[in-house]
Amino acid sequence: FFFHSSGVNQQNNLVTHSWRTSMMLQGTAYTQISSTGGKNTHHGESRTLFYAQCFAITCVLSYLLFTYHHYLSNFTCWTSDGTVLVTGATGRTGSFLYHELKRRGVSDLRAFVRNADKAREVLGCIACDETEGIYVGDVTQPQDLKRAMAGVKTLAIAVGAGARSSPDVQRQVEFNSVVYSIEALANGGGSRPLSVVLCSSMGTNITPQPSWAGDILFWKLNAEAFLSSSAIGRTVIVKPCGLKEGMAGKNSTLLVGHNGTITETSDYHTVSREDVASVMAEAVLMPYDSSRSTNLRFDFCSEPGPATKDLKNLIENARYEWDK
Repeated sequence: FFFHSSGVNQQNNLVTHSWRTSMMLQGTAYTQISSTGGKNTHHGESRTLFYAQCFAITCVLSYLLFTYHHYLSNFTCWTSDGTVLVTGATGRTGSFLYHELKRRGVSDLRAFVRNADKAREVLGCIACDETEGIYVGDVTQPQDLKRAMAGVKTLAIAVGAGARSSPDVQRQVEFNSVVYSIEALANGGGSRPLSVVLCSSMGTNITPQPSWAGDILFWKLNAEAFLSSSAIGRTVIVKPCGLKEGMAGKNSTLLVGHNGTITETSDYHTVSREDVASVMAEAVLMPYDSSRSTNLRFDFCSEPGPATKDLKNLIENARYEWDK
């Protein structure tokens, strides 16, 4: 009954008042018992003491439950709802995502990696094999993905091709691997509804494409289009701005928007990989809500200012006005 009041202060005041009341009841009961010389011959006095103690315990437990609920309201924790697989898990963003999901309590977590030795170095595994949820393979090979995707409910895609890679590699990694991963997920037997969280990029709406990016942004946009039309139950496409190294702890105010508008009037066009991983982890753990759109796509950037701590609310603000 403590959880229907508005505001933390009101909750604390109510708990404090209830606790004091219980202490008064206990004091009254002890006084009554003491007046009999320690011989509690009246059942009414015994019942008063018993009820007072029960009331005090209820107050403490309710306060602890409220405090825990309020603490968790800033971010979502794992609820053991199926297996999660991270592809690109030893990459610069994927490794942060993998560790963030572990920190959030995801026990049934898998990593799809290219090299077991690198996984040992970056992810901290020991055997670095399937007994630890580490699957070694190539995201451009459907057969490798099928083995890793068996029973997976949620897929987090953090793969990416280098800007200096060949046009063929850019297509294979940025587009084909996404298609293969989603197909493997859909056929992997995981409990429905399935979920996919994809790390894409801002700038996919720019024409002509910047020369330094090759075909990467073109194929990222195609991957987004495929995911959006894939009939997967819940999809979240996170489109970060520039992923500059050494951004951890800087530009702590996080921004969301659409169609490149959040950087049009800003001098800040970068965001940390840690923040991208945290937002992706929040998206992975968000509960399924069939009453609203289950397909989100939003730009993501940052600027100097107070740290954004409520990632759940940040993602909710990324919804279009008609979907809030």
